[in-house]
Amino acid sequence: MPLVTGRVVEKYTKQPVQAARVDIGLYTTYTDANGNFSLDVPTGRQAFRIEHQSFYTITHTLPVRARTSMGLIKMESRVRAL
Repeated sequence: MPLVTGRVVEKYTKQPVQAARVDIGLYTTYTDANGNFSLDVPTGRQAFRIEHQSFYTITHTLPVRARTSMGLIKMESRVRAL
């Protein structure tokens, strides 16, 4: 199965998002302290979802053919400054 990797950060500050849940198809992992994740998934079109209680959820469809880097993924915070 190909490896899918990426790094999840806050959209504006670019700070890493730790403990975001990453679902690709039927497989799940969580981001580390630096916002990084890696997950082995089957080839083909896979549903992709990243969620964290402090951020808006991201969903996409991801074509997986070989090792895939999703690069930097920017999540927008649900919390607004006063």
